[in-house]
Amino acid sequence: MMLRGAVLDVSILLSRLVIASALFLAPLSSLLAVTFKPQSSDQIIATLPASSEDPRVPAHLRKLRAERRKDPSDIRAVLALTDELLKLGRLSGAPRFYGEAEAALSPWWSQKSPPTAVLLRRADIYQFNHQFELALQDLGAYLKATPEDGNARIMEATIFMVLGRYTDARESCQALPQRSNDETRVVRAVCELAARSMLGEAQASLTIMKTMYSVPASSQQSAGQKNSTKISELDKYIKTVTSDMSLQLNDLQAGQSELMSLYAGDPQDRFTAINLSDLHLDAGRYTEASQIACPFEKIQGAVLRCARAMRQLDSLRFSELMHLIELDRESESRRDSNIHLREAAYFFLYLKDSPQEALVAAEQNFRTQREPIDARLLLESAYAAKDFKAAKPALDWMKSTGYLHGRFVWLKNKMQGV
Repeated sequence: MMLRGAVLDVSILLSRLVIASALFLAPLSSLLAVTFKPQSSDQIIATLPASSEDPRVPAHLRKLRAERRKDPSDIRAVLALTDELLKLGRLSGAPRFYGEAEAALSPWWSQKSPPTAVLLRRADIYQFNHQFELALQDLGAYLKATPEDGNARIMEATIFMVLGRYTDARESCQALPQRSNDETRVVRAVCELAARSMLGEAQASLTIMKTMYSVPASSQQSAGQKNSTKISELDKYIKTVTSDMSLQLNDLQAGQSELMSLYAGDPQDRFTAINLSDLHLDAGRYTEASQIACPFEKIQGAVLRCARAMRQLDSLRFSELMHLIELDRESESRRDSNIHLREAAYFFLYLKDSPQEALVAAEQNFRTQREPIDARLLLESAYAAKDFKAAKPALDWMKSTGYLHGRFVWLKNKMQGV
């Protein structure tokens, strides 16, 4: 369960840092309204999750589900199941765990003022579904009643970062509990520095990070090797933020070095794999990008990058991946698709050569999500579509944050005639 009034759970914190990427990391669903027709009645088009009674389901999860079924209104049983489902959702990125958690909370889901514990879980589900304002409302009510919950405060700070509300994010970081525990102090300080870096203080923030929180490389092995020593969650947090700051300041070598160290320390970390593959794609290192992204065959963001690399490598696998990406869109299109706008922009821009469609998705996406990837997609799409005026929100974002990544600056100069 969520820690309350105790040491921060850094693994939960790291999952908060990437909530805006949740759907990049979700199991694949198509990005286009194309109906997939099997070639034969024997062709498998999907493998459904195991049922509660399936022996492949962990025993503790079967037990929690059984306890909840005995009395769906037993809040203790519901919270125990919900916490396990949200944990599995964070680890796997699979939406079905969040959907089951929402169903478990159904007796209280529509209540304006549900029990405090429900507020926190509901906020977690809202943020996964990119319903950020609803998540912030629930977090505000929850933190008013439980101000010492550091993990809830981290969730709030991260949502503000996703929305581009960096001053609010810094204030949330400053509101984290001040305790004597070393790990808690580090998390609080790094959280605030991450927010400050997006308020035009990237160089100063990075200097402090390097001076106070230098983490040695977890391994001297190359990023392609898989048997390095596991990196701690706190060190992973520090390296992730340091890498982000380095990239913001256009120190690509330092940013890549941190990411390679992270990847060597945990090759199963899909977030690091996606970020590192982006650097390889930018540099035209398509083989390296494919080696890192392609093993994550059930993670949407990785598959999109894998397909992009395969396209450049003239691999026959490209058509197979495109077929996979387009699979089952008809059923997905019946749901609210606004949360897929980032993925749609990426798909149309880099895989379909449809800059106008990419721009429409990127513009809509940037109205809500304002992380670097969102600004870049808007810049790239506007440039490709030759609609430079459409890039203004992203250009304004660059000016306010002091973002100096070389590709961003190049696009800005091209569109401003510099």
